[in-house]
Amino acid sequence: MPKPVNKSGNRYSLSKSASGNAAETWETVDPSLVMSALIALAKVGTSITFSVTRDGGTVGVMLMDDGVKYPAYAGDTVELETLLESIRLQAELAT
Repeated sequence: MPKPVNKSGNRYSLSKSASGNAAETWETVDPSLVMSALIALAKVGTSITFSVTRDGGTVGVMLMDDGVKYPAYAGDTVELETLLESIRLQAELAT
């Protein structure tokens, strides 16, 4: 089954955003969304890492699939939850 791709050729549709509060974002994000994204990615063999930008304002999310890195950023809780849900759905489509 071919892997779904977005317009830029990436497997996952990831947006870049900035200017939030990463600590507050992590404190308020729904943990079940994080877990469901992790499980879906594990099933397709894609790794994910989370980080914070140097200024502490944005959560960084990096996916690695077949040696290719796909970075994304979330500036607030809504953006991070939307990103995690998008990642989960794309990974499930790939199974």
